[in-house]
Amino acid sequence: MSTSDANDRNVVGDGVANVSRSRVKAGPGQPYPGVMHNPSIAWLVAEATRSDPHLGDTRLILIDGPAGSGKTTLAERIGAAVGAQVIHADDIYEGWNGLETMLPMLEDRIIGPLADGLDTSFQPWDWCTSTRGNTIDVPSAPWLIIEGVGAAQRATRPFAALVIYVEAPWAERLQRGIERDGEALRDEWERWQVVELIHHDVQQTRAGSHVSINGTQPVPDQDHAFQAQGLFPGTMNPS
Repeated sequence: MSTSDANDRNVVGDGVANVSRSRVKAGPGQPYPGVMHNPSIAWLVAEATRSDPHLGDTRLILIDGPAGSGKTTLAERIGAAVGAQVIHADDIYEGWNGLETMLPMLEDRIIGPLADGLDTSFQPWDWCTSTRGNTIDVPSAPWLIIEGVGAAQRATRPFAALVIYVEAPWAERLQRGIERDGEALRDEWERWQVVELIHHDVQQTRAGSHVSINGTQPVPDQDHAFQAQGLFPGTMNPS
């Protein structure tokens, strides 16, 4: 790493590499200082590309945040942009009570082998039968995206080239969940929202992310406003 790179990057206590000048922490309502909208897909891809791979030869993007905030949609769009496989946390949890069962599967079946440069696989959870089902192959590749509540916990963040936190108001997320899963699962959704709130607080997920996305606002494919303000990597002002 060059001296200028070292000056641009500072490592926070839990091992996540944040960028002090070139990466700007986003937040709800006003994701970037002076910019009233989210960064573009191209900006996010460029940020991840600037980072060296930390998972073997794979650039890993972790997308976390509360349920119903828009993580899956964002993950699929970034995945399409870079040709990445997207792993969904819903395939890892062992049901509604399975948030804390996620890390062993991530470490043993996905992150561990990929860190050693090995192809791997895991059996996704079948929510209807409450058993592990068919195999999902996870080959060692240039890119991988893992999205979902718990994806970017303390133990996984050091392996990521980019950590994204997506957020939206509690009521709006609940409404999205009920519209997707049905009124019969309202109680499960409300209980899950409490569980994930505690999890994110304990794991300091938002604070440990590189970028936060406002899940109530659009994420454009390209954004020339960021380039004009020197916020887009490649046109970044050095000072």
